[in-house]
Amino acid sequence: MSLAVFLALASMAFGQEPKTDPVNPPAIPKEYFKTGEDKKVGENKTNGYPISKIALSVNPLGFAQFGPMVNIEAGVTKSLLANAHVRFPTLGVLTYIVNYDDDGLDELSGISFGAGSLYFFGERRSKPYVGILLEYEKLEKLYAKNESWEWKDDDNNGIFILNGGYRFRFKSGFFINTGAYLGAALSLYKWDYTDPDYGQDDPEAREGTDIAPFGMVEVTVGVEF
Repeated sequence: MSLAVFLALASMAFGQEPKTDPVNPPAIPKEYFKTGEDKKVGENKTNGYPISKIALSVNPLGFAQFGPMVNIEAGVTKSLLANAHVRFPTLGVLTYIVNYDDDGLDELSGISFGAGSLYFFGERRSKPYVGILLEYEKLEKLYAKNESWEWKDDDNNGIFILNGGYRFRFKSGFFINTGAYLGAALSLYKWDYTDPDYGQDDPEAREGTDIAPFGMVEVTVGVEF
């Protein structure tokens, strides 16, 4: 009788075991083979690396061009951000070269500030971007200082800029932009001799408008928060 009970129990145990095909075994879910890094990659492909809400940066290459630019950025969406910036034209070498005259350039003062937006493409951490910026620049210049024909020039410039490039982003929050600023400047200028009695017979117009191209190479370094 004991033998009969043992055989019955064994039959029940083997009867509950699922049937398998030795030639085509059931597939094992891929999740069992995913490492932690694999899962992170999957999440990144889905969610991407959104642009941070706040960032600060500076373009030191401006010292060799039309002045360094200091930026503050605010994220609007995960790909779009708003930009506000200040540029210091009097600290740029090209500013002096472009405004030099036969009478020299004895004094130069001014500042530029603006705003705009940048849009980033793709789901990777580092991304290409394009943007539009608008600037207002005011410059005051003095020529032929201490000469009888000493004269000064005041410029009020509106600058339209297209900005494009590639942002290299790192896990630490540090980033580097490499790109370019290209655009055009509309200048409202007014000049005159500092001595009101000098050049009264000079028929040359002393105020007007001018349009000139604007461009800078961008190498910006910053940090996202």
